[in-house]
Amino acid sequence: MWGCHFSKKIGTIYSILYRDRDGSQKMLELALKNLAGIPNVKLTHASLETYDFKKETYDCIFSQLTLHYLEDFKQICENIYNSLRTGGEFVFSVQHPVLTSAFISGGGKRGNWVVDDYFLIGERVELWIDEKVVKVHRTIEQYFKILQDCQFNIINLSEATPDQSSFSSEKEWKRCQRIPLFLLFACEKRRRK
Repeated sequence: MWGCHFSKKIGTIYSILYRDRDGSQKMLELALKNLAGIPNVKLTHASLETYDFKKETYDCIFSQLTLHYLEDFKQICENIYNSLRTGGEFVFSVQHPVLTSAFISGGGKRGNWVVDDYFLIGERVELWIDEKVVKVHRTIEQYFKILQDCQFNIINLSEATPDQSSFSSEKEWKRCQRIPLFLLFACEKRRRK
C-alpha cells in the first residue's frame, strides 16, 4: 500500500488528503477498515505499474513492503518523483536485500539465513502463506543508485534495528537481531539539475 500513510494517527494529524493505491483487494479492504472515520480518505484499487500518476500532486508518498515485488523500480521511482511537489517526500520500506538474495527459500519462521547470490539481480520465487510469490532482488547499492539517478535527495536510510520493547518475548527479539529484515529509505524531491 502507498500514499501519504504512516499509520491511522498520521491521517488525523495530516488530515489533508489520503490516497491509497493497491493492487490487492484484500489489502484495500484492510485499509478501508483501518482508516474508517478519518476524513479526506480516497482509496483506489490499482496497480503501481499502470496507475496514471498526476504530476506535482502529492506532498508525501509512502510505500510499505511493496516495491520489492515490482520489476521496474526505476520507472516507479520516476513516476513517484514526477507526482511529488518540489520538497515532497518519498518514504518506503522493502524486504532487506539479504533476505531476498538467495534463490533457495527458507520458508517458515527461520532460525538461520542463507545470504547467497547477492549480486545476481532479478526475480526470486518464494513460498509465502502456501502460495508462490515472485520478488525482485536488488542490492542496497542498486536501490540507492536508482534513487539518485531519479534525482531524489536521500535523507535517511535505516535497516530497522529491532527494538526490544516491540517484542512480546526476549527469544523472538534475539532471533530478529541476527539479520536485518527491512530496509527503509526517506527521500526528498529536489529540483532536477
